[in-house]
Amino acid sequence: MNLPPELYGLIAEALRASDKASLRTKTKKDWSTENRDLLSLSLVSKTWYNETVPVLWSEIFLEEKQNDDPAEHQLTKVRNLLARSSSCYATYFKHLFVDYNPLFEREPATAALSSTLEEILSLSTHLQTLRLSCDTHWAPSLVDHLSSRHFPSLKILHLAVVRSGEETQRLLGKFLVRHSGLEEVALQIPGPFPWEDLRDANPLPNLITFSGSLAQLKLLSTSQHLKFIRCSRSMFTLVSRLAFIHELSLLSNPFLNVTHLNIMGFCISLDADTLRALAQSFPSVETIDGLGVTGAFIKFMDTKVETMARCLPKLQKATMYESSRFGESVIDGGLLPTPTDSAVDGAFIRLRRLFPRIISATNTKSEYSTAYRIRRVQTIYLFEKGGTEPFIERMQLCPRSRRDTGSWL
Repeated sequence: MNLPPELYGLIAEALRASDKASLRTKTKKDWSTENRDLLSLSLVSKTWYNETVPVLWSEIFLEEKQNDDPAEHQLTKVRNLLARSSSCYATYFKHLFVDYNPLFEREPATAALSSTLEEILSLSTHLQTLRLSCDTHWAPSLVDHLSSRHFPSLKILHLAVVRSGEETQRLLGKFLVRHSGLEEVALQIPGPFPWEDLRDANPLPNLITFSGSLAQLKLLSTSQHLKFIRCSRSMFTLVSRLAFIHELSLLSNPFLNVTHLNIMGFCISLDADTLRALAQSFPSVETIDGLGVTGAFIKFMDTKVETMARCLPKLQKATMYESSRFGESVIDGGLLPTPTDSAVDGAFIRLRRLFPRIISATNTKSEYSTAYRIRRVQTIYLFEKGGTEPFIERMQLCPRSRRDTGSWL
């Protein structure tokens, strides 16, 4: 069967998942499976080979964990192939994933290892995605090298470092300012740093998706393109409603076009003050995930909340969380009695008075029965157009260990 020439490349590209969602979550196993299929296709004929090789070399995944080929060997092989003057591999190379976090203690990364990766980065002139996770020993020299590089096509940056000093974060800030074309940034870099000092340089003007701490969100000026925010609590920030509201007040408000907001690591009750703060920062939000179900939330919903219906007029979906242990919940660093299920249902039923356009609301309740196992119940409230009472669906989720829940306890 003879196919039109233009279809060969399209079929090869279909085997490589390269949409943003895939680039965000792809694992070494996923990448290896794609490579296996592409390699098989390249052996069919010369035409298939010519169309498959650019796709095969579009992504490189370097990882060192238990029983893996040592990172030094992987990096050296990739560097040598990219550097060949007779090959076009470097021009095909668009997406780089590096995960250097050995499961067991070993000597810090050598200077040669860092140098080899820096050479690979220097050859990656067409890089569009950089996903980098590395241990503390490797981070300073690597970030120092990154701060001097410019990748004109870079759109996605995910950077995770176990620990970092102020100088490492300063260099990272320099890198972010140099790459105004970035559309998605995810940062997992602990440590205090005055990110707001970068705001005058108007970094990341084309950013669409941001994931990081509220402290790191301070670097942004109001962006017309920013739509998705996934913010976490810095380890240096108190877990309290007042601290959360204060952090929001320090942002370059308002972010008028943010439609999706995910709040991680906070147990923040939805009350009048929290609602006003959210409306000041994200007045157009349509989906919010991460607020806490508490007694204060129930008490607030029992007031004339319709007077605040203009705060978040576009909100359509809300996902909230409730966490308790032996009948008590942690709220603002203290223990309070866990609300009854009927009281929680009543508060959620009244949500349409506060959010007229709401379509659905979800409450995930985690109950600690032992030190490590929990009972998790998810309740979904579906609001029909023009209806007053939502349809309620309750289901029990599979219990998970405490360390996997991300619980506030």
